[in-house]
Amino acid sequence: MKKLLLMGVLLTITAYATFKVWVWYQADQLLKGWKQTYAADMALSYRWIYSSLEGEIGVTGVTLTPFGLKESFEIGDVKLKFANVFDLISLDRLAAGTFPEQLRLIISNASLRVRDVTFADVGQIGTGDRRFDFLALPQCGTLNRFGGIQLQSLGLNALTSRIEIGYRRRPLADNLVLDAVWNVDDVASISVEAELDLPSMGWSWPALVQLLNKPQKAAISLHDRGLTRRLALVCGERTGFKRPELAMLISDGWLGQLRSIGIDMAPGWQQLLGGFIAEGGVMSLVFTPAVAFNRLQWQERLADQLLTDMGMQVHLNGKRMSNLGWKFDAASYALLWNKTPEPVAAKPVAVKKAPAPRWRDAQLTQLATLVGQAVRIVLVNGRSLEGTLSNVSEFSLEVSQQLSSGQVAYPLRKEEVAILEVWQ
Repeated sequence: MKKLLLMGVLLTITAYATFKVWVWYQADQLLKGWKQTYAADMALSYRWIYSSLEGEIGVTGVTLTPFGLKESFEIGDVKLKFANVFDLISLDRLAAGTFPEQLRLIISNASLRVRDVTFADVGQIGTGDRRFDFLALPQCGTLNRFGGIQLQSLGLNALTSRIEIGYRRRPLADNLVLDAVWNVDDVASISVEAELDLPSMGWSWPALVQLLNKPQKAAISLHDRGLTRRLALVCGERTGFKRPELAMLISDGWLGQLRSIGIDMAPGWQQLLGGFIAEGGVMSLVFTPAVAFNRLQWQERLADQLLTDMGMQVHLNGKRMSNLGWKFDAASYALLWNKTPEPVAAKPVAVKKAPAPRWRDAQLTQLATLVGQAVRIVLVNGRSLEGTLSNVSEFSLEVSQQLSSGQVAYPLRKEEVAILEVWQ
């Protein structure tokens, strides 16, 4: 009996160890495949792979370094949760694009330092005068566009996120429920929930994407988490506008950019955007579409009819908003998606001469970008100093001057600086 018991224990341990090793091997091969696939765009590294008998597999210490950014995404934990442990045995199906009937992805402690982040290609459509830039804020003084320095001026040194995406089959209703939550600490959170038909082409990524074109019902909620209050405070100090006035200016700016690309939004959108910036809170959109989504419909169909077909309702802090139609200038809008360059005007293009270098006003929030340039500083006590900005820290800066005896550095506290100018 003891031998049988011992043999049973050994077999159990062996089976468990074999299971763990096999799951680890599959996950490792899956990650190596992704590293090779995206090697031209980013670098990927991780610390450890783990799994559990509850149908979970995860990776800790993930670092993603997109070559277009100067900073890396540090992710504490990435976890996939299946309906049962048996789904872990065939992880290779994920690489082939085949999904189980239930899956949840959880990303915890995803952090990005904002110091050198520019978001250069984020939120922009079109070029030149015919362009929409959602991150542009010319109504906020020197805060012309969201970037690392501007986010630091809002008191944000890093963006820390938690993302959870999952879907599950609901047997009683015989449909699919998809939900996603993206929460960025001290910035905002967005949640999405959709009820979808069951896939008829099998459980795969293309099948799920196709179902999203015509959900049975979909709801999107955006919570500002205090970001709009912080933005209004910083911009108000720089421009002198009160929060309601600033909210109207920013919403006017966004809607004016949309008009430049051929999209004329109804007055209700200004009330919605201006109210959200002025009051903060929760903005929610609910869709119960009667037809499948199609980008061309936004150009070809009347706004009122399209809104009816989409069954769209918009609420701001529980109040339903109205007059949310739009009009399209088809010719202007089509140019955004046409890769053929516009014809060059017949008249000669005037050549603009570069302005002569001179002392130009600068802000303390720009110091990190001015290292190595010639600066002129006037202190609160009236003393002035010219030289090269050689170093910047959180509370101080350093100006160097080249003398016949060598280089001399002058450390200064930022709070002492009254006027900052740069030679450009």
